Amino acid sequence: LLCNLSTWWSTSFQRDSLSSLMGTCHIEYSINKTYTVNAYDFDVVNERLVNFEIGLGSLEVTGDPTSTDVFVVDSHYSDSWGEPIITQEYSNQRLSIFFSQKDNHSFGFPQSPDYHVDLGATDIQSSFIFDVGAGSATVDVESLTIDTITAKVGLGSFEINLPRSIRGSIALDVGLGSAKISIPDTSGFKVKYSVGAGQLAIDGNDVATIGSDGVYTSNDYDGSTSTIDFTIDVGLGSVSVERMVNSENDFKGGELQ
Repeated sequence: LLCNLSTWWSTSFQRDSLSSLMGTCHIEYSINKTYTVNAYDFDVVNERLVNFEIGLGSLEVTGDPTSTDVFVVDSHYSDSWGEPIITQEYSNQRLSIFFSQKDNHSFGFPQSPDYHVDLGATDIQSSFIFDVGAGSATVDVESLTIDTITAKVGLGSFEINLPRSIRGSIALDVGLGSAKISIPDTSGFKVKYSVGAGQLAIDGNDVATIGSDGVYTSNDYDGSTSTIDFTIDVGLGSVSVERMVNSENDFKGGELQ
């Protein structure tokens, strides 16, 4: 049972009755819904932008090479918290999808919502924006064709597995939370960073001191046909960049500038 505390406070001194309190309570219902966006609903989709805003709860995003659906989300939430708000815009062969949460409750502790998103049509050039408050996001886009990714993390956590190469760049801003970025061991990468009182680790090694700015370049960046560029800002939180190392390959290292 979840109760509206403000209503109870105003009536409890007038009615010495348990029933008056119970009248402000309701049963919390668990809801499951699926929402699908199919590429066939539009003339041509050459670009896909997905914007996620997650305050609380958990988000899982996975690329699905076997599917032609542009966007499928399975949502699990209570009737007073976490209902997804999904809107879309289509212009010049670019499909933009906006995902956020709806908050209906005034008091109580309902079940934390969770969302699982499958992204098919993996040949579409895709860009993502993640805004993670106090929740968590786990993202696997290894099978997708990526242009740019922007992620902002407040108190929550963010983990992402990347494909071999990205057309644009990745921008990550972490406040008090944490982020882990995993990249293929065949990709060279460069990290332009700014660290406050937090921590930045690359391949398990701390590369930034408190209050430092710099650039880290992997040793194979210049000669690699697959490269990824990062801009990372860390406040009080922590960020880890790691290669998904193949057992046959040695640690490649890098240098600070």
